[in-house]
Amino acid sequence: MSYFRVTAKCGHAGKGKYCLKTFYVEAKNKRDAEEQVRKRPRVKHDRKDAITDIHRIDYEAYIKGLESQKYDPFFKCNSEEDRQRFIDNGYKFNAIKQYGRYDGKSHIKNPKKYIRFYDTGKE
Repeated sequence: MSYFRVTAKCGHAGKGKYCLKTFYVEAKNKRDAEEQVRKRPRVKHDRKDAITDIHRIDYEAYIKGLESQKYDPFFKCNSEEDRQRFIDNGYKFNAIKQYGRYDGKSHIKNPKKYIRFYDTGKE
């Protein structure tokens, strides 16, 4: 068995947002490690790019990683109120950028043309 450090996009951060979190797993190969992390709660299951990188590590780094993961507030919250408290304390989330979206509308073929015709100049 080998030890891996897997970075994945985690959800429950709001619509179109994610945060990158590192998981430490024991698996036979990279593919098994990816499958284990993808099945865990809080990982974005529906996205193809949910797993950003996988690295093989030694046992000492694996143990240190598990210890650091224990104290991460993202993994300690059990309710909506706890998660909201961490968000209010400045916890950083990244937005998922989707091509062809503008101002909360559904898919627009040409966003630049939409802005040119419907921009009111109020900004």
